Parts: sequence; structure tokens; C-alpha cells
Amino acid sequence: MENRTTRYVEEREGAVVNQRPFKIQESFLNHCRKEKITVVIQLFDQTILEGLIIGFDQESLVVAARGVQQLIYKTSIVCIRPHAEIHILFGDTQRPRRRNVPRRTYPSASVVSVPLNYH
Repeated sequence: MENRTTRYVEEREGAVVNQRPFKIQESFLNHCRKEKITVVIQLFDQTILEGLIIGFDQESLVVAARGVQQLIYKTSIVCIRPHAEIHILFGDTQRPRRRNVPRRTYPSASVVSVPLNYH
């Protein structure tokens, strides 16, 4: 026999299963794409790419740099650094800036196009 507690737990479990989990990576990439924030991408072979994120999926992302679009597999990426600070990840989009604190800047890197090897 079902009681209110069992029904509540089943409803809660169903809600958790049906909801899509929050993903930091997806939110970060989507924000950079929508806001056209220039990003610096470091690959495992120490190649540095600088450009705009055009699109992404579970396994790859497309970056436009110097008029050329490149498909990059996420497994080859070490890190992605945006040129602008991003405060959307944990609901603090309207976070006030601290006064008299210099803004963080990242050194610009040169863009390197990586030839594709089909061997």
C-alpha cells in the first residue's frame, strides 16, 4: 500500500531523473559562444589557439580564428581561458565589481593553426 511518503519520494526521484543536470562546461562554453568572448585554448601538444567559439557538442568544439574554422576534439584540450571574466556559473551574474582592484588580464597568445595529419 502506498503512503504519502512513498509517493513523495517516487515523485522526487522522477523529478531528478527527468531534469537535466547542471553542467559547468556546457554553461561556460555556451556563454562564451553567445557573448562572442574571445578565448585562448591550450592543447595537449602545447599549441595555443585564440578565437571565438562557434559551436560545440559532447565531444568537440568549433573555433573561428583569423577567418578559419577548426574542429577541435575536447579530449585534446588542456584548458580554455576567456578574455573576459565570467560570473554566470553560480548565479552571480549581477555580482558587483570590487572597487580599486585592478582587473585581471591574461597575456595574449599568438594563434597557431595546426595541420591535420591523416597518418
